[in-house]
Amino acid sequence: MKTKSINYYLYIERASYIAAIICVLAVCAYGLMIRAIMVNASSHQSLSRSMSEASSKLGELEFEYITLKQAVTIKRATELGFSEAKNPTFVKAYGDSGVSMTTR
Repeated sequence: MKTKSINYYLYIERASYIAAIICVLAVCAYGLMIRAIMVNASSHQSLSRSMSEASSKLGELEFEYITLKQAVTIKRATELGFSEAKNPTFVKAYGDSGVSMTTR
């Protein structure tokens, strides 16, 4: 009767190599994810700063617009050379049919 022995050392050696490769890959993936998080955080901070600057600039422009809008009167328009239109032309859009022009 012949007996066959199983060499567990070979299987344990292969399993340890596979486990080591998986650990190295996991550490590399972790490092890449941490790098991506840092880049995204930096971008978020930069974009937030740009948005706050744009928002303050928009506020200034809105205030200037309101100031200028309140300064426009008929008297000021005539001083600038504008006059009443004698035959105004109006352009209207009717649904999807396109644009039509009417003269009154």
